[in-house]
Amino acid sequence: GAPATAPDIVDTLLTARDGDGRTLTDEEIRCYALYGFAGSCAYLNRLIGFMLYEILKDRDLHARLTAEVDAAFAAGIENAADLRAMKLLVATYHESCRLHPVSQGLPFLVEKDFEFEGKRIRRGETVVFTQIPMHFSACPFAKPREFDPERCQPPRNEHRKMGAHNPFGMGRRTCTATGLIELMSLTMIATMLHELDLEMS
Repeated sequence: GAPATAPDIVDTLLTARDGDGRTLTDEEIRCYALYGFAGSCAYLNRLIGFMLYEILKDRDLHARLTAEVDAAFAAGIENAADLRAMKLLVATYHESCRLHPVSQGLPFLVEKDFEFEGKRIRRGETVVFTQIPMHFSACPFAKPREFDPERCQPPRNEHRKMGAHNPFGMGRRTCTATGLIELMSLTMIATMLHELDLEMS
């Protein structure tokens, strides 16, 4: 017979059990199976494209990142902690998320009538809140229209100020793909910088 292969994501989902020992519903299996695919389509392609654009248009940043990545590969990258230890690469990721937002806003269902800027918003209506204006505010971000990964590193840490940096949503409405997309982006950019001789066309 055919050689046994390691289970893929669908095999795993078909045999998975929830906390009460129940199998997942067909709807849950479809949702979880599409999770990585949807995250890739919605976030990953744009994130990697914008990160590469910002890296390649700045020769100094490109050289510093390549040196950091090459050193990490020489030491060995075994897990997510090794990827996140590349501080300049992580800062470049966060700054790219800030300057080139991947999430434009989040829909909320209005629970009770209210008025905002002279407009009456009624219960049951949908409103969209966007975090993008804060990303370009001079209050948390010095020179917010400039790409500056240093702002996402100590001692500045501008992206850590309250409410300043919300690339994947706000408050409790944050996309669950955040960590996965970060790791995939760091992995792909690090690999490209290490293995390819890239330059801006």
